Formats: sequence, C-alpha cells, structure tokens
Amino acid sequence: MFDFFDNGIMEGLQHQLLTMTETRTLGHNDSVPGDNIRLHSEILARRIEIDGKRKILIRWRPSNILPDEWVHEKEYSPSKVISIRQLQPNALNELNPILFPHHSKRRHKQRRKPSKCT
Repeated sequence: MFDFFDNGIMEGLQHQLLTMTETRTLGHNDSVPGDNIRLHSEILARRIEIDGKRKILIRWRPSNILPDEWVHEKEYSPSKVISIRQLQPNALNELNPILFPHHSKRRHKQRRKPSKCT
C-alpha cells in the first residue's frame, strides 16, 4: 500500500495555506483572526460640506468587496478588518479568486489523439 500524502505534499499544502493567509491579511498574519480580512483604503476625493465639515471619499482595496463611501476626515482609517461571514454574496464572489487564485482557473483535460483506424 502506498501513502500518497508524503512530506512534499504536506509542505505544498502549508505553502498554499501561508500564501492564502498572507493575501487575506495583507501581511498582518498575527493581528487578523481566521474569518476576517484586512482591507486598505484609497482616497479618491475630498469635499467640504455646507456646515464646514470635511469628508473623504474612500475606496477599499481589494476592490468590489465594500462599496466606496464618504467618511468624515476625523473618522478616516487607512485600513479596516471585517468579517468574511458578514459580506454580501457578490462580495464573496469577488473575494474567491483573490484567496484561491489557483482554484479559480478551470482545468481543461487534454484530449487524446484519435486512434488511427486501419
């Protein structure tokens, strides 16, 4: 009987898990729990409201996970940790190829050469 789950396969699995964790946490492995993801903000615009308050339009990266939003300048944060479980289904679809890049590509079976009929 052969054991196909050897040290090489285990090392490959550990590498894939570490890569996925670094992608999900953006390099902050220890500070982000397992079911959360860290997003970084990008400032798109600034405006001053009629009452004099300053607001910033931010886009969260990776994109299409959270919608763009206006926040008060004092409430601005360069990063945000959110629970993956609370995301909308369309956001989960956007997150899937980011976390699992190899699994998002479909594998195509190679066709066999047709046998020659003689």
